[in-house]
Amino acid sequence: IDEPDSHPSDLIHSQEYVERIGPSAPRGTEANFWARGWCRLEVLSALCPKRFSDSEWRPGPLGLRMCYHHDPLNKHGHGGPQSMGDPLTVHNSLRDPLGDDAEYTCCTLARGHPHECDRVHVAAMMEFCILPQFRDYIDSGSNAWDLTLDMRNLPLWLRHQIAGSTYGKAG
Repeated sequence: IDEPDSHPSDLIHSQEYVERIGPSAPRGTEANFWARGWCRLEVLSALCPKRFSDSEWRPGPLGLRMCYHHDPLNKHGHGGPQSMGDPLTVHNSLRDPLGDDAEYTCCTLARGHPHECDRVHVAAMMEFCILPQFRDYIDSGSNAWDLTLDMRNLPLWLRHQIAGSTYGKAG
């Protein structure tokens, strides 16, 4: 596998890849899911307030629950059943896609060598797409999305990033 002529698909399908340079947590586990920066971004994006085409805020879906692929029969999602109308509290669930503990396959495969890191792309999506939506929703005073996500209990890292985001901010 250390051969320079090895094809990337050989690495991905190799058990040695999983043992030597794969994710730190076993594949297909909740720990592996939350360790990966792209997975964290996907959850954050899904929970980001959305607008209708006329710019009004959409009501958040009542049935949105975080279900993990290793237990698709769990009808209640992560953390047990919630009554309808209870906003999803995320202060202990969401993880920072750009946090120091976020893992990216590109970094793992580069093995410490310079490379084009996916963190740059994730940071751009956060700054230009996700953080402005959260900020605009909070600034609007709307409560349309609140049935899905408890905006009063956002994780501290997310509140700091929203406050520091300047893209699209009226000034």
